[in-house]
Amino acid sequence: SRKDVAPDLPPKSRIPIPIEMTNEQRKLYDEIEEDMIIELKAGGWMLAQTVLTKILRMRQLLICPKLIDPSLGYGTSLEQIVEDVEGLNESHCMIFTPYVKAIPFIEEAIRQKFPSIAITHFQGGLSPKAIYDRQEYIKDKRGIAITSILFAEAFSIETMSYGFFCGYDWDPYNNEQAEDRIYRLTTQEPVFHYYYKYRNASTEDRLSEILDHKTYSNQTYLKDIERRYKNDW
Repeated sequence: SRKDVAPDLPPKSRIPIPIEMTNEQRKLYDEIEEDMIIELKAGGWMLAQTVLTKILRMRQLLICPKLIDPSLGYGTSLEQIVEDVEGLNESHCMIFTPYVKAIPFIEEAIRQKFPSIAITHFQGGLSPKAIYDRQEYIKDKRGIAITSILFAEAFSIETMSYGFFCGYDWDPYNNEQAEDRIYRLTTQEPVFHYYYKYRNASTEDRLSEILDHKTYSNQTYLKDIERRYKNDW
């Protein structure tokens, strides 16, 4: 078991990266927070009819503004991830996100920088064979895997040493489970996970507080928000 071999495993590190919103993100974030309505770049308006939907929209803006409006930019978090992946000696890594609908935008941003790199996805609805095939493909090609944090099926890519979180879950347990997709009993090298945290963002401040203190009641409440509005993801 991991408990038995833990002293012999290489270290796993979590590295928080403070970032600032783009001007576009800041404008829209403040508008949603203050007025609960924004004018979309592609035309029309988006109204957050309740405080709960406002929280979701604010989170989506931070993870990737394209979740709100595909004509918007990628946002600082995703732009920084692409830049950090480019800085690796080898671009063999995993990118995590709480929103399945963000996965195509993450791949799109990566493709602009690495047009020929192998990329695969892990998300709900995959058969065991598809999971195995994708796992082995990305190991062989030394490419990039993008996965939803809440993907519950077991898979492991212990050939990777770097994980990047484009957003994270309300529950620290879910984040840790995601981290361990590349931190296995067979791991040979140290593993580094990068968490991108926006400065001056009320939703980020609250989420960090919850993750730091692991407050059960708050986790339950906020997870219920996302469960109720999961169709908006």
